[in-house]
Amino acid sequence: MTEFYYYDSSFYAAVLLDTILLFDFHSDVPEQFYLDFPEERLRKAAQTVFFISHTHSDHYTGKVFDLLGDKAVYIADRAVGNPKGLPLIPVEPGSRVDLGDIRVSVFGSTDEGVSFGVTVGRVRIFHAGDLNLWHWTGENTEEEEKEARDWFERELEKVAAGFPCPDYAMFPVDGRMNGNYSEGAEEFIRKVRPRVFLPMHFWKNWEIPRAFAEKRFQGTKTAVIRGYGKIDI
Repeated sequence: MTEFYYYDSSFYAAVLLDTILLFDFHSDVPEQFYLDFPEERLRKAAQTVFFISHTHSDHYTGKVFDLLGDKAVYIADRAVGNPKGLPLIPVEPGSRVDLGDIRVSVFGSTDEGVSFGVTVGRVRIFHAGDLNLWHWTGENTEEEEKEARDWFERELEKVAAGFPCPDYAMFPVDGRMNGNYSEGAEEFIRKVRPRVFLPMHFWKNWEIPRAFAEKRFQGTKTAVIRGYGKIDI
């Protein structure tokens, strides 16, 4: 059984039996996380792995290294560094990491950093980091718009080829963008074909994931995110 928990921005926790995966612990984590995952729970897990896609404050804070110290494993974009000499594995697009039952394929982004394809046993999970079609209609020039689309298409093709049909995928649906803000997410679903889509990076605008969940995609179910904590999928 796989459980998912959401804690604002792009911070998701995934629990697979006695393994805990934590993606993009950031600088403004809600208190609900500490209620759901007290230190004792993290320490009792057979393995706790933190994934850090890049250094933007809504995806990363140095406080992540204080939670468990060397009792956890950290898989982080190379730019993060290793300020405390902990068991950290620096990665970049194209990296592969093997932690026994956990295997990680690292893909690119259309902003800073990386995205992650993670396989735990037979369960396959994708976390996009800041991979998205960042097109700011009315702000970008036509040339910038084209560059953004071309960049996204290139990175998306790599994910579709290297990590197709994940069981779960976490991907931005950012309503701050003008025009069709969900275009990148929709294209991701069509090309990568996740079984369950988990929205993120919607800046506390809870209407965004609710509205996106009303869209219908063949073969993909969208989780409805109503608040922080465990998600009913």
